[in-house]
Amino acid sequence: MQGWNPTRFDSTLKKGKYQAAHFLDETCEGAITATLNGIKSMQPTLPAYSLVAAPDFFPLSDQLEISNWVRRNYRNYQEHFSQGAPWPLCEGRRAANIELPRPDGSLEKAFQRRDETVTAIVGLKPRSRQTIAPARQKRFASFMTDAASNEFDPGWDVSLASDNEGLYLASYGLGSPFPEDAKLCAALNSFWPAVAPDASRTFAFQGSPTAIPLLDRELGYHPKHPDVLAGTVLSSRGWDGEYGPFLENLNGRMFVNAASLDRSDYVSNALRGWITVRKTSAADSDELIRRMDALRRCIAILPPRSDHVSNTKLWLVKAEGIPDWDVESCRADSRLSGPGFHFVFVRFNQNERPTGDLTRVRFRVKNMFDCQISETNLVFRADNRPWQFAGLPKLETPRST
Repeated sequence: MQGWNPTRFDSTLKKGKYQAAHFLDETCEGAITATLNGIKSMQPTLPAYSLVAAPDFFPLSDQLEISNWVRRNYRNYQEHFSQGAPWPLCEGRRAANIELPRPDGSLEKAFQRRDETVTAIVGLKPRSRQTIAPARQKRFASFMTDAASNEFDPGWDVSLASDNEGLYLASYGLGSPFPEDAKLCAALNSFWPAVAPDASRTFAFQGSPTAIPLLDRELGYHPKHPDVLAGTVLSSRGWDGEYGPFLENLNGRMFVNAASLDRSDYVSNALRGWITVRKTSAADSDELIRRMDALRRCIAILPPRSDHVSNTKLWLVKAEGIPDWDVESCRADSRLSGPGFHFVFVRFNQNERPTGDLTRVRFRVKNMFDCQISETNLVFRADNRPWQFAGLPKLETPRST
């Protein structure tokens, strides 16, 4: 293809000294203090730590809820996340930035090195007389530390800084002001934090396969996607302004058409207003846990039986949520009933091939595995061979335990 020269492209990047757009979505930190007059013998007030952090693409899902899923069965952690962890910031025991001054005019620093926790700003006491809140589906966004990440490498909500005496929290270690850093951080097996868009599907990461799979509609439908060409869906860009992967048949051979990691330009996508939370914001913790549970069960059934979500070589190239298998025309087995997922995995040749679009590449498919999964059953086939059936324990949600 004219213009396709990956060697020259890589060489240009390494040499540098070329013009590039620079886009910042600022993060910052500070301290908040309260002043209360009219009360005698007022005890000293403690400042709260305030952060303006990276966007929350899953406002209805919290780190703490994913952590609780992990703790119910540690296989969920050991076999699922190849790096990082879902632990929430509320369980962290670091002092906030010891360099921040108190904002109330005092000459003191806002936080001390000996601090083991940080004051939080909370709402009023609930008016209900119940001591235990009833189970309910969360339909609000949290800006507290239960919704933030305690994984720092360097971090998403907050990071770590250090001096010759130790570590403390600080926002200036973050890479998150830069859109390109979000691409790499989110892509790494849903790393820092766990509740972030997992772009491993988009860019075919082999070292960090997808941990929290995004659905096709969240990754975006390319204009040449088979469902777009069939007229069943409209072409649309995904949460990051890119298009998701899709299968294509070229001269009788199967390929995956996917976004190029090197030529994907998140800076341009941000400047054009293509990066959006609207694609992902409706997914709550229940939904993300259902996806992770379904993904792990598929990987456990498909060959080889020795791999896990955290180290599989299978690439999830198709992921659709199924509201009700009973009314799906593509249902392969009548034992599939109720809600579930339709996943398609491939083993592929990792050598990139050109397409007619410099921002897209192709990978040759070696094997393809089609999986249809409901709450209690799974059927799959390899390379269009006969369907096989596998019964499963019921898919887990937080309120099913």
